[in-house]
Amino acid sequence: MEPSLFDCAAPDIPEVSPDDVWADAAVLQSVNAALPPKRALAETPFAATGLCIDSRLPSRASIEPATRMEVCHVSGGVVRLEPEKPFPDRMPALHVKPAARDRNSMPPGEASEWGIHRKESVLWIFATGLAVAVLVVGAMMLLPLINQSNAARPHHGHGMVVSDPMDAIQGAEPLADMFTRQAEAEQIFRAFAKARVADDVLPCVRDAAAMGPLVRAHHRPLDVPADWSPPKGVRWTVFENNRRVCGLLEGNLPDFSKFRAYYVLEGARLLLDWKASVAFCTATFGELEKKEGDPTEIRGWISPADYYTIAFPEQQYQCYQLASPDRGKFIWCYGRRGGYVNSAVAGILRRTSFSEVTSRKPEKITLRLEPGPAGSPPNQWLVGELLHKDWITP
Repeated sequence: MEPSLFDCAAPDIPEVSPDDVWADAAVLQSVNAALPPKRALAETPFAATGLCIDSRLPSRASIEPATRMEVCHVSGGVVRLEPEKPFPDRMPALHVKPAARDRNSMPPGEASEWGIHRKESVLWIFATGLAVAVLVVGAMMLLPLINQSNAARPHHGHGMVVSDPMDAIQGAEPLADMFTRQAEAEQIFRAFAKARVADDVLPCVRDAAAMGPLVRAHHRPLDVPADWSPPKGVRWTVFENNRRVCGLLEGNLPDFSKFRAYYVLEGARLLLDWKASVAFCTATFGELEKKEGDPTEIRGWISPADYYTIAFPEQQYQCYQLASPDRGKFIWCYGRRGGYVNSAVAGILRRTSFSEVTSRKPEKITLRLEPGPAGSPPNQWLVGELLHKDWITP
């Protein structure tokens, strides 16, 4: 196979033709080719053949040109130019006090003392305050005379009711007397807490003859030391319940449990309300949760709630939560909407003039409960009667 003379890297080069000369040097000499003449070597001052290595160098005088620089020496004197006119002498500064201006020529609002601090008198301030005070006092003294002339006068034949101020004073006497009985109330509760037998409690109990059997049946002595007394800081509150003055002593027992002792005044004697003090109930809340026991007289903490069932629909009943006196258990109670009992119970919790806006704060109450309708859960009761607003009987 003959080799190809085609060069892939130079595609633009034309192919070899028969007229091209491809021969040796002898053939090329026969061709009329014009070559440039041979350049002669430049003549140098040091013509030598071969290579000469010598440490001697030509002198500076042999290579310096013949011409030298001419140096002209100029005189060292300086010519100063003097000014045509001499500078004037410096004059000292003059401090001239401005002349006083005429008052009539001053602009409005400007005075000769402008910018100078001057101490002002404060007498006019006291005079102004005294005048205002006299004016106000005089107006208040004339006000009753003005109101008296504008007041409506009663017509002849119409009677007028005049209240005796002694009535208010006599009504305040029991309250003032109860306020001074705190020490006596503490001594009564101390004897009540340490009593081991019910007969030791009856002498200081309200309605002792009627309450004797009940106290003997339910009396439970408090576990306090023999030398125990109500601690300092107990709270003594005096209030009025259905026109009867009552007192409430609140504090903590040695086991940190809270006690509440209610008192009333029977003549000049201070007596303990046993039912209110022990939060007596005819049935325990454990029994009420199972719809058992006697719900005739139940004391507890009542608050509004929103738990409704098929037996107690919201359209017909108002829901309440009744907690035990120690707040350990609770049941659901329902009042019939539009009824007198429900209105009385809602009035205890109401804090505004609107019946639907109630307080969520629990309040003490004494109720008579009734079993709910058929199919109601065991812990749901119907409010039958509001016995007392608080735990104490009026």
